[in-house]
Amino acid sequence: MAGTETHHVVVIGAGIVGCCTAFELAKRGVKDVLVLEKGTVASGPTGRSSGILRQFYTHPTLVQMARQGLQAYASCRDETGYDAGFTLTGWLLVVNQASEPVARNGLDVQQHFSVPSRWLSVEDIAELVPDITTADLIGGVYEADSGYGDPAGAANAFLSRAREMGVVYRPDCELLDWAVAGPGVIEVVTSQGKLQAGVVLNCAGSWVPGILERRGCPIPVSTSRHQIITVREAARPTRPIVSDPLTYCYIRPEGRDLTLIGSSDPADAEDVVDVDACPSGIEATAMESLVSRARRRLPALEDAGIAHGWSGVYDVSADGFPILGPVPGVEGMVLATGLSGHGFKLAPAIAEILASFVTDSIPDSRAQLFRWSRFAEGDPIRSITTSALTTMKDERTTHVGT
Repeated sequence: MAGTETHHVVVIGAGIVGCCTAFELAKRGVKDVLVLEKGTVASGPTGRSSGILRQFYTHPTLVQMARQGLQAYASCRDETGYDAGFTLTGWLLVVNQASEPVARNGLDVQQHFSVPSRWLSVEDIAELVPDITTADLIGGVYEADSGYGDPAGAANAFLSRAREMGVVYRPDCELLDWAVAGPGVIEVVTSQGKLQAGVVLNCAGSWVPGILERRGCPIPVSTSRHQIITVREAARPTRPIVSDPLTYCYIRPEGRDLTLIGSSDPADAEDVVDVDACPSGIEATAMESLVSRARRRLPALEDAGIAHGWSGVYDVSADGFPILGPVPGVEGMVLATGLSGHGFKLAPAIAEILASFVTDSIPDSRAQLFRWSRFAEGDPIRSITTSALTTMKDERTTHVGT
C-alpha cells in the first residue's frame, strides 16, 4: 500500500531483552530496525528487577547463557560506551543435606564452562560471611565472579549504542493489534498509527500472551507478582549475594549502604496478577515475611530498618523457562516470553537467538531448547534453579529464577 510505513524488523518492547536484541541486530549489520515501546526504556519489569547475575543451573545451555550474560554486562562499557552497573560481589548458594546432590551436579556442569565456582565447607562459609547462621547447612556453592547489575541502566546502554548504529526508537507507542498482511509481511497497529514489517521480534514479555490472544494464539504463560525490599543496616559488612533456598529468599548488597531482600519461594508463581494492574508497592505481610526469612540466615539484619519496597512481575511459562522462537503458523512473528525471572541474566544470549531468526539461514542451535512446541511434545526444559532447591522433595516443575 502506497504511503504505508514499512520496516525490515520491528522489535516490540524496550525492556532488557528488546534492547539487547536491537543492539545485536545492529552489530550484525541489520538495517531499518524500529523498536516500539508502550512506555519508556525499562519502564516495565526490567526497571524493577533485582538484577542478580549468577550462573547456577543444572542444564549446560543455561549455564553457558548465564555466563555469556554476566560477561556482557561486565564488559558493557567497553562494548557500548555506556555502563551497565555491574558490581562484583561473589554469589553464595547455601546448601543442606537434601539439596547437596543437585548443588554438586550444578557445580560440575559449571566447570565445563570455566565458571570460577567451588564448593565451600561450613567453615569456609562462616569465614566468607561472618554474620551467617550455618547450623542447618553442610556447605555451599560459591561463584567468585558473579554479582549484580543495573537492569534499567543496562537496557539504556544497549539501546543507546544501537541507536548510534542506526536503530530507531519510538517510545509511548503501544501495540494495539497485529495481523498477517501477506507472505512475509506483518501489519502492526499502534497508538501512533499503522506500519508493516518483514519480521516482528515480540520482546514484550508479560504482554506477549495478550498480544497473541488477539489472534487466537494462546500461550502457556502467566504473570506473577514478585515483591522486593531494601533495608538499611547501621554498618553493613562486606558480604556476597546470599541465595538461600532454605529460607526462600536471596540477599544482596544494594549501593553503598543498603541490603536488598527478595523471595525465591516457588509458590510466588501462584500469585497471578494482571500485568497492567499489578500494585507497584509491597504488601505489609510480604515485607514482614521477607525480613523474617532473611534474619533467620543473617541475624545481623535484626536491627536493620526498612528503606523501600516494591513489586515487579515475572512472565512465567509452564516449565519456568523462556519461550523463544517463531509463533507456530505465523510467518514473520518471533517471540520472547515466559522468562520466569531469568530474563536479565540471559538477555544477551537471548538476543543472539532472536537475531539469528533474522540474519541466519539456520537459527541459533540453542533455539531448539526454548521452542514453544516443547510443551505439546512433552519435552519441558529440565534444569534445577535456586528456587527449585526449596522443594527438593516436591514434584513441582515451575522454577522461577533469581
